[in-house]
Amino acid sequence: MRHQDAAPDNMARIIIFYLIRNSGHHAAARALESAIKLLKPKAEILCMDPLEYMHPRLSATVTFNMLFVVKRAPELWDALYDKKRAEPLVNLFQALANRATDSLLDVIRRFSPDAIVCTQAYPLALMSAMRRKFHTAIPMFGVVTDLRVHRFWSQGNHPAYIVPNEEAAHRLVSLGIRRDRIHVIGIPISPTFEANAQFGAERPAGEHARILVMGGSRGMGPDYRTIRRLDQTPKPFIIDAITGMNRRLANRLVNNRRDFVHPVRIRGFVRNVAPLFARATLLVSKPGGLTCAEAMAAGLPMLIVHPLPGQEQCNAEELVAHGAALHIEKDRDLPAVLTALLDNPEMLAMMRRRAHELARPSAARDAARLILSSCGA
Repeated sequence: MRHQDAAPDNMARIIIFYLIRNSGHHAAARALESAIKLLKPKAEILCMDPLEYMHPRLSATVTFNMLFVVKRAPELWDALYDKKRAEPLVNLFQALANRATDSLLDVIRRFSPDAIVCTQAYPLALMSAMRRKFHTAIPMFGVVTDLRVHRFWSQGNHPAYIVPNEEAAHRLVSLGIRRDRIHVIGIPISPTFEANAQFGAERPAGEHARILVMGGSRGMGPDYRTIRRLDQTPKPFIIDAITGMNRRLANRLVNNRRDFVHPVRIRGFVRNVAPLFARATLLVSKPGGLTCAEAMAAGLPMLIVHPLPGQEQCNAEELVAHGAALHIEKDRDLPAVLTALLDNPEMLAMMRRRAHELARPSAARDAARLILSSCGA
């Protein structure tokens, strides 16, 4: 396999591995792919889920069970997240997947990449194990897509790490990673957030506030009851509901929209959310890593509801600590909190400033430059 030899006309060949289609890790992979293409239009990029490729049935089973545990037994997920007691389970999962690495190695050999990028910890662990087994020296990058880093990202000092903030860098150092292997760049989000000049613009006089409601790509955050509670707020606004892949929620909202006091705009899976973020006054959402990064880039204050245990709880704590979000633990508190915020434009402006201070809207482009430089492109 090639290593560090620039492709003809500096045309880089890059593999981006994520885990679980239409997840935040997948969105980060797509953002990197777009940014690399903007910088090097002739670059060849292979973006794939290695587990889905090697074990389609295992991938489907893992996805189903993970979502089931997170939703139905969050205390179990919380007990395992970033804990040493989870290492035997991780090692078992790794051993099962490693049995099919020959097929994945064939893909890598045929594509002959100049760099390998992983936006989730498992593909990075898999690639690190393959590197040790097959002695490849292709530059490798682990791209962290949450505001904090868990221990399973640590794969020695061969990969370079792209992290969202200095706190994440310090955590990796505490796990034994050299500081010179860590690059504080941010969470890669769609380049449309970097290019959108409307973020932070003043709302025209007389225009109603817009409350953007999101539940991630799978619609696992705010549910129908949350939106009904939101509708009880005695202030004028428009509800923009993005239901993602949650067709049940979308259908229920469509069937009952006439029962709502506030106008409700219902959208399913949306690939380009930047225009909706630009128009929004507040975001009501669970704190997925990509959602948080997008909200910060847009300077959009968040009301956090229903955070998943583990990484999302950590994301919530980070945003609340920096004054860019409020965590609403009970849906019944939404009307009072939302009323107080809409009646206090100074508070909203402060939260918007805090979000902007945390923002790294050019993270995808900056990461793309780093990755391309490793290819000699």
